Amino acid sequence: MGLFVKDLTFYKKILAIGGPVALQQVITVGVNMMDTVMLGQLNETALSASAAATQVHSLFQFMSMGMGMGASVLIARYWGAGEMPSLRKTLTLMYRCCLLISLIFTAVVGMAPDQVLRLLTPYPEVIAEGARYLRWALPCFFLFGMSTTTTIVLRNLKQMHIPLLVSIGAFFINIFFNWVFIFGKLGAPAMGVAGAAVGTLISRCFEFFTICGYFFIFEKTAGFRFKDIFAPCEDLSAEYLRISLPVMVSDTLLGLGNSVTMAVVGHISDVFMSAYTITHVTQQLTSVFTGSLGQSAVIITGNTLGEGHQEQSQRQGVTFTALGFVLGAVCGSVIVLISPLVVGSY
Repeated sequence: MGLFVKDLTFYKKILAIGGPVALQQVITVGVNMMDTVMLGQLNETALSASAAATQVHSLFQFMSMGMGMGASVLIARYWGAGEMPSLRKTLTLMYRCCLLISLIFTAVVGMAPDQVLRLLTPYPEVIAEGARYLRWALPCFFLFGMSTTTTIVLRNLKQMHIPLLVSIGAFFINIFFNWVFIFGKLGAPAMGVAGAAVGTLISRCFEFFTICGYFFIFEKTAGFRFKDIFAPCEDLSAEYLRISLPVMVSDTLLGLGNSVTMAVVGHISDVFMSAYTITHVTQQLTSVFTGSLGQSAVIITGNTLGEGHQEQSQRQGVTFTALGFVLGAVCGSVIVLISPLVVGSY
């Protein structure tokens, strides 16, 4: 079995799926970068507080991605096999998990934001500012969880352009309202760190109502509607957990690893925490490309398996692994080249 599939159509599929996904993720990371750049104009405490607060949301983000990607394995297979009833049951289970985890995060963070942040940093002023951020951004757990999982579903249904266009809109909305509420422009109060949370909340509302509104009301390929969340799906529960749970656990462990790193950094000093925030965003900016390659791998190999071509899906898997090594090396080189420019912008 060779390293690379010798079929130009295969690589065209990767670009067709991975290109829009990568661009969307670059925009998402760009939003985070603009948050840090704007707050970096205030002081190190504001930047550290935002970093600690967004780390909580980052853990939830990894769990949401895990839920979506775990379900994506089954969705791609059922799509390739044309089994739409099973596909809809998979969506029902995914949304139920998403709503449950969103509720848990909202309850814990809403009741004890200071205690949650104390796990990441010991500095009272950073905790106080970070708690303000978390209180304002509390609805984002539900909004982001639903829009992220729905975005992954739309990618599986070959509708990548909708999440991409919404992300572009959310990017500019976030920047504008950050500028308004962080610095107190256009007659608004200067809210500092909390202003960044307000900007994020407004952009998340835009994402949720646009992406989920389209999917639950207008999308016809899957034909999934909000009432289907309450439909019976017990016959698929075991298969869903067997396939999806390892993916969700894997992504959650990655998020926990990042949180532990943030906790270690946060207990050194707020200056060190600010520096880590800047470098972490730079790494995220390049890792989105390997992430988009992974999304392409799930969809393409899943469709191939659903069509009954197991040997072909194995060859594709080997190629994706080889491409991952190549792309990882390229991204590492890019980090080395752009790091001085990124740090200088702060």
